Amino acid sequence: MRPKSTCSVPGCEGLHKAYGWCTMHYQRWQRHGDPFATLYPTRVRGTPEERFWPKVNKSGPVPDYRPDLSPCWLWTEGKDGSGYGRFKINGHMVAAHRFAYELLVGSIPQGLELDHLCRVRHCVNTDHLEPVTNHVNVLRGFNNAAQNARKTHCPQGHPYDKENTSLHNGRRYCRTCHREWDARHLRHLQIPTQ
Repeated sequence: MRPKSTCSVPGCEGLHKAYGWCTMHYQRWQRHGDPFATLYPTRVRGTPEERFWPKVNKSGPVPDYRPDLSPCWLWTEGKDGSGYGRFKINGHMVAAHRFAYELLVGSIPQGLELDHLCRVRHCVNTDHLEPVTNHVNVLRGFNNAAQNARKTHCPQGHPYDKENTSLHNGRRYCRTCHREWDARHLRHLQIPTQ
């Protein structure tokens, strides 16, 4: 019977599991990409502000979308499912960009939300944040509603202007296209005269 080998990490006496590491170092590699990573990072204690800034990388890239802006300040800790930074204060999770804005600029006006001008959701640079209404924030984005709102002409090239556009259930319709469609289909419904 062959003797069991030990972990290849110097000073570790754990039994080999995979890739030359024991279970602990192997799991660290799986979770963090590094067998030497600590499972629990060192916690910074102090005021929320003292805990906040060590989690910010102020030498982020200049956004491709807006090269006129300064570099992004990237949140390096936890993010929510949408990619926004999350920060815990007094047991409650808050958006990291909102905390930074309220800390450096002031309170966010009632009924407004912060728009990331750089389009980097985990950026906390207050120069990249602008308070706007939800409607403006959505229309500045790249979602389907925003892309459709930026269109100035229908797919057939007719302008979306006051005279040629009708609204139904929040959607725009081209009146010229609708008239042409009606004319084509009514022609097929006419009874031939004898």
